[in-house]
Amino acid sequence: MTGALVNLQTGDVAFLPGSVSGWGLVDPKFKAAEYRLGSSLIVLSGQFNEEGPSYDPQTGKRVLTLASTNRRYYEPIIEPDLWQRANDALKGRLKARSRGRTGKTFANILKDVIVCDHCRNSMHIKVQYEHGTKNRYTRLRCAGRSENICSNTKMPRYLAVEEAILEFVSEIDLKDRRAKDVAALDRQIAADAVEITNLESEIRNIITTFSGSPIAVQMVQEKEEARARLRDSLSALKPKREAIASRESPGDRKAALKALRQRMASETGADLYATRAALNMKIKDVVDRIAFRKDGMHFVLMNDGGSYLMTEGEDGKMMVFKGEVVTAGT
Repeated sequence: MTGALVNLQTGDVAFLPGSVSGWGLVDPKFKAAEYRLGSSLIVLSGQFNEEGPSYDPQTGKRVLTLASTNRRYYEPIIEPDLWQRANDALKGRLKARSRGRTGKTFANILKDVIVCDHCRNSMHIKVQYEHGTKNRYTRLRCAGRSENICSNTKMPRYLAVEEAILEFVSEIDLKDRRAKDVAALDRQIAADAVEITNLESEIRNIITTFSGSPIAVQMVQEKEEARARLRDSLSALKPKREAIASRESPGDRKAALKALRQRMASETGADLYATRAALNMKIKDVVDRIAFRKDGMHFVLMNDGGSYLMTEGEDGKMMVFKGEVVTAGT
């Protein structure tokens, strides 16, 4: 421990044996010793008796020291050659194992869009079988419900939801927000550029007026950090603006959705997988999220700000229509 003995009556301080060091690659604001007004207490900071982490003087990174190990803690029970052959065999099996999606079709074209309105977890596809006929069908189930953290027991049939959403996004008149979104980004880009110019002017003035002052060094550092953050923001905004400007028009997107639906009806295998994956991307361009509620009044929120209700009809089909959306959190 670093420390000292302080007499609370007289204020006398008796230091413990040892030394405190804090010089070298440390923060400019670091103070090895501080004296507090109205107190005889001296606060020391740093390494005691030069003990503590060491740092590379070239890179400033901490130098890690390997802990000592007892190599004979566990006695070997097999020969080293056999151990090596077994590990080589395991590595070979891992390399040969298939990774990623291995299905023949892109099952969920609503991936990353469908969520539970109560717990905000994703809705997953659950395979079920009808009693008696054993016919296979799929339902959507809240992932939070599967983990017993959500009370949403609604499990709509997936194919009914898919058909309703495909019909809906293929027919709805989408708003063209490209010009509005680009204009908003242009305003943000211009504001960031002006702020960067102002910061650079302030940095020059501080250096000229308060040259050599420790306070000036700290002020310049803060201004430079703010300028770096703004430059990072600009670097992210410009590609985003270009992507929005080159985005499909609502009419072109609607035509592409219809074409993909027609292709999906006649394709199989890898071609069907690619088409359903493309449909998933098109849907995400249009729909922000589809939220499912336990009362059956689900809703669809669009990327253009529109909102629609979705519910199941008497014939089992899902219907999407214009209506007031009230989320579970309101």
